[in-house]
Amino acid sequence: MSLPVFLQETEYSCTVACLRMVMAHFGVMVAKESDLYDCCQTSSIGTYADDVVACARRYGLNATHLRHCQASDLQSWLSTGLYPIALINTYPLMARWCMHAVIVSQIENDVVQFIDPARGQSQATAVTFLQAWQMNASRAIIVTL
Repeated sequence: MSLPVFLQETEYSCTVACLRMVMAHFGVMVAKESDLYDCCQTSSIGTYADDVVACARRYGLNATHLRHCQASDLQSWLSTGLYPIALINTYPLMARWCMHAVIVSQIENDVVQFIDPARGQSQATAVTFLQAWQMNASRAIIVTL
């Protein structure tokens, strides 16, 4: 199944929106993002990565929250059909200091393509994207069957 695009329903639900997209990729359908808020312990300040991992596991998926990953890890996950949820700081991308979650969908020719749950399909130079990712400790949530 391909990776669907679901835009986030609130300004603070980017990580939950990313989880919903990755779950759908694995055939685990959730009707609306808000159905995951309790499971992910989402509040008006956002969602903790470890709570997203716990929620994915409740739905029967394997999930891990990783820190200090490398750019090569992103490429490796993509090559095996996994879509990493990258936890970034948006400042390098849009000059706005904000923690955010996106799904990396492709890396090619020094361009990172990603799904931004606030905007949809997006891209950035690899240098800029990696800077945004490193500003949030190069963290990723990996969800698998």
